[in-house]
Amino acid sequence: MLRNKYRAFEIRDDQVSQTLVDGNLCSIAEFIRHCDEGSIITLHTMEGEPFFDRTLKMFVFCGGQGILRQAVDPLPAQHGWGKRMKRIYVQNGIVFFYGNPAGYLGDGKAVIDCMFQKEELVSFVKEQFLVEPVFREGVYDRLSEGGGVKETAEVSIGEGRRLRIYQLGQDSPIMMRFISLAERKKRGYDRPRREEYVRVYEGEIENYSLEEVWEKYGRRVPEGFQGHALSISDVVEFADGEVSRFFYVEPSGYEEIRF
Repeated sequence: MLRNKYRAFEIRDDQVSQTLVDGNLCSIAEFIRHCDEGSIITLHTMEGEPFFDRTLKMFVFCGGQGILRQAVDPLPAQHGWGKRMKRIYVQNGIVFFYGNPAGYLGDGKAVIDCMFQKEELVSFVKEQFLVEPVFREGVYDRLSEGGGVKETAEVSIGEGRRLRIYQLGQDSPIMMRFISLAERKKRGYDRPRREEYVRVYEGEIENYSLEEVWEKYGRRVPEGFQGHALSISDVVEFADGEVSRFFYVEPSGYEEIRF
């Protein structure tokens, strides 16, 4: 289980820098991403104990621990006492991103967990495998629990269950933006129309949950999201094959609309 805080160390050329990182995957991965190439990275609990977790596999330790041998490369010979993290690599069909099982390859496509919608990973997949990655919820959890490519693919959600998010285009009137449906009508505008909006996000989802959509996209803008964080006047689409439902983001929830 992740702690609230960790002491993170970057060691390079006998210089050691220390920082505190939050105990979540994004914060830890962000710390590693900003470390210099060739640095030795260690992570410890606030009590000073080395931290490593089989579901993360993100951290490299000095000494003879032999941790994450598949995830590291030898440092230049002059160092001789450490390892260097591979940023992205593929092993047994599983795509690892800073040591995390971020997705898998199969059936001519790369399926990546939604939390890893990072430009660096997207570029890697496109360049190495010449495919556009497909993003799905729950992939990381299943792979972390020991599921292989076959097992993870079998329980992955079916094709067609998708989330799309629409936001008003740049040409839309300022007075139309970030207002409720009632206020929109009060200002003399018709119901929301598709031609007023642009699609800023599309991805596969596991559960049709408006609350989860708000938690995931209303508080921050993940990479690959082409607009601002989810806001009032945006439209959320839940699609399953040819059937879609649309929801207008209101000041206190959602209202289903025709779109």
